[in-house]
Amino acid sequence: MTNLKVLRNDVEWETRFDGDISSIEVNGQKLNDIHDISLKIENLGIQIRKTLKVSLVLASVCCVLATGIACWLLVHHKTIKIALTP
Repeated sequence: MTNLKVLRNDVEWETRFDGDISSIEVNGQKLNDIHDISLKIENLGIQIRKTLKVSLVLASVCCVLATGIACWLLVHHKTIKIALTP
């Protein structure tokens, strides 16, 4: 015995089937296909979040390096200027 419950426009419809349901179609598309597509979209969102996190970390590292180089240049600008003067 298999129970199927459908909710449409706040109206609930329920029925029972003898045996197993082999497939369900919504607007001509199998429910498994719809589920697979939603999983792919969810995984894509996870990948995008991971990519954004990695990009944010790399951008932060670049900012720290640039600040460090700028500070070093400010501290050593006289020495650099003397070294570059002919």
